[in-house]
Amino acid sequence: MNIPFLRRKGNLIGLDIGSSSIKISEIKETGKAYKLINFEKIPLPHGSVIEGTIMDAGIVINAIGEGIRKLGSRNRDTAISVKGHSVIVKRIVLPSVTKAELEESIQWEAEQYIPFDVNEVNIDFQILGPAGDDQTKMEALLVASRKDIVTDYVGVVTEAGLIPKIVDLDSFAMENIFELNYPEYLDGVCALINIGASLMNINIVRYGVPAFVRDALIGGNQITLEIQRQMGLSFEEAESVKKGEKVIPGKESEIEKGIRRAASGIVAEIQRNIAVFNTNYPDSPIERIIIFGGAAKTKGFMEMLEKNMGIPVELVDPFRKVEIVSRRFSKEEAVQIGPEIAISMGLSLRRADET
Repeated sequence: MNIPFLRRKGNLIGLDIGSSSIKISEIKETGKAYKLINFEKIPLPHGSVIEGTIMDAGIVINAIGEGIRKLGSRNRDTAISVKGHSVIVKRIVLPSVTKAELEESIQWEAEQYIPFDVNEVNIDFQILGPAGDDQTKMEALLVASRKDIVTDYVGVVTEAGLIPKIVDLDSFAMENIFELNYPEYLDGVCALINIGASLMNINIVRYGVPAFVRDALIGGNQITLEIQRQMGLSFEEAESVKKGEKVIPGKESEIEKGIRRAASGIVAEIQRNIAVFNTNYPDSPIERIIIFGGAAKTKGFMEMLEKNMGIPVELVDPFRKVEIVSRRFSKEEAVQIGPEIAISMGLSLRRADET
């Protein structure tokens, strides 16, 4: 597993395996310019992937294969991401040592911070720098992911005909997009929040460095399930109602109240996590929240979050510094789906020869 702080040549396909769909992006870097040359979104049946765990490998493999065929790219080198309860990210304080020394001791250090057997996880780290004014100590970002989950993801990707080069985290892919498109915010404190179907990724970036990274088991499906329960619909019908694709005459007000009720649970989870960050960093108030993911476009959600948090909230625009060049889709289509494909775009920004 690698942490995306450095980028080098050798572009990758970015593959985001979500609970409701597969998103695939391909970004080409030319000099200092970035161009989105391809993207695809393939829906997944409900239950194929649950909370970051692949439940039906066959369906996922077929969806990836369909997406790659539609993408039309000859490139097979791929960056993927894992997420959910199988992933632990912690910012830790250690005695100051070299990278080589930490590589030798990281297994022992990790035992103190992760709830898994260290022999059952992949472990990586990034040295962040001195711990405040104490030069005898340093801060590092510790990342651990269960080997069986990584193996499952690598397996379906390989079976679909791709070559997994990098295994990343959704939270870091989100940060890639943020760093590229919002350089003016890197001197402050910004909360990046990706609201997927069944998972929410939170990455609070403090002065250009991830200070708080966490996945929460909540997402847009909460809203869909509330509509399903309230209206007696199938999951697919309720999803269409949530997106505004299906209208139930005479039930608009009732549905809107249900959406607000379910969305308030997501807002409360965001508030809880930000409160933890504020406790750890009382001198670093969050200046803005940037929202990723399809569920963020739920009617009234952004306004509810901004009102409750008292912090400016904006929907991510992954195309501020990325040009859309493919003739297979219009700029309007790409902009509309931008918040949903931003994670796959962040993965595509990784480079095949990174270490």
